[in-house]
Amino acid sequence: MTQPSIGYRYNSPPNWPTPPSGWKPGKDWKPDPKWGPAPEGWTFWVEEGGSALPPPPGGWAEPAAPRLDNSVAWLIVVAPLLYLCVSAVLYLAHVNAEGLDAVAFGVVTLGLCVWDERLVKRAGLPVSSGFAFLVPIYLFQRARRAGQTLLMPVAFIATLVVAVTGGVVLASSLGPVVMDMHSVETQIGEQLSQQYGTDASVSCPVDDIYYPHETFDCTATDASASVIVRVTVEDHSGRFTWQPVGPAS
Repeated sequence: MTQPSIGYRYNSPPNWPTPPSGWKPGKDWKPDPKWGPAPEGWTFWVEEGGSALPPPPGGWAEPAAPRLDNSVAWLIVVAPLLYLCVSAVLYLAHVNAEGLDAVAFGVVTLGLCVWDERLVKRAGLPVSSGFAFLVPIYLFQRARRAGQTLLMPVAFIATLVVAVTGGVVLASSLGPVVMDMHSVETQIGEQLSQQYGTDASVSCPVDDIYYPHETFDCTATDASASVIVRVTVEDHSGRFTWQPVGPAS
């Protein structure tokens, strides 16, 4: 292996192992990818006196790093906001996803992490998507190995907080209401007794999830007849109104 001239001294980056005194890498030497990138603008060769020098003839020169594609990583960062938007659309369309939207969000985020891992490895950086279930850790590991700032992991945590807070607000303002059917039956029965002086039993549907302004029918039965009572959910607090609509068939 050809060694550089004696006037050159190899200057190892601070995050790489310290080589033996006087050791100089030849042109075919390759640093271990696990060491990570050298600090930006690092000078690998200096004069014995300390002045920076270009790589000497026959000496190792840092190869140009492949361009790291950050587009998928930024998709990971904004994924919580996209999930929040999808949740809002489902609420407005009165679609009860029953948690499937959250499952889909997790699967998509995991897929994006695996995709991004391939891009990072293609750029010659060691990173593992094994931490994909803890996205901030994956993004932190990625930023450290790529020599980038912690903007992405911090931004992801911020968008996640916004998504969780926004999800609570959406659920309380646009989401469905879980009705206490036993309470509905009891209140209607008591009000029928007060208004008509009859002792009626009330039976409501098993399904208890409704959006404000939706209706469902209950059946009120006393000793003489059965009638249909239409219940209207008024708001997200579970307040409701009711009125008889006709005899039960």
